[in-house]
Amino acid sequence: MILDKASSYGYGTQYGIVYRPDAQSPWSVLDRGQVKEIKTQFTPNYQNFTNGYPYTNRCHVKIELSNGNYLDFDTQDISNQPTWAGGTIASLNQAAADISNW
Repeated sequence: MILDKASSYGYGTQYGIVYRPDAQSPWSVLDRGQVKEIKTQFTPNYQNFTNGYPYTNRCHVKIELSNGNYLDFDTQDISNQPTWAGGTIASLNQAAADISNW
């Protein structure tokens, strides 16, 4: 998944976030006003409890929108944000801070 600040891709400042599942997919854009809440959850050793989870720790972000929809992901699945990929609480906090500032 690719997730970034919308203004970095030519979208106006009213937009906060652009994302797409892979480099071939079109961008989806979230209006800054749609974001109701950003929730994070760090679960150490998650791989031990969940068969087939690709990472040792779970660094989960859920962006809740005002219309009831949400965007959720593990920060380790975001290919273009290297500071989020560490699988640590610090990398999860960095992701939440970045998204909040977008």
